[in-house]
Amino acid sequence: MYYNQRKVRRRGAFAPNQLIWVYRPARGKKITKFGHRWRGPGQIMEPAGYDNYKIKMLDSGQELVTHCSFLLPYYYPQHLLEQMARDIALDLREEATGAADID
Repeated sequence: MYYNQRKVRRRGAFAPNQLIWVYRPARGKKITKFGHRWRGPGQIMEPAGYDNYKIKMLDSGQELVTHCSFLLPYYYPQHLLEQMARDIALDLREEATGAADID
């Protein structure tokens, strides 16, 4: 394999309404290396030209324009959601049978 045949991350592959993480480097006095640098989730509003995107932060409602190199896709692993749903269903069944035994 040649060095130029490696797969690299493509930039600019974001779609409107997609959830993303936004890199915001820590700046200012009393900022430590332990400060949170990735903010999110945010939502892509629209392309703003030259690999920039207009973003709305879901927690604060703040709108910003950010270059695609400061963005990562946001997702929650599907298998964890399915496991949580199974656990909740099992707990509900156990509570229902426990309540029936008491009556």
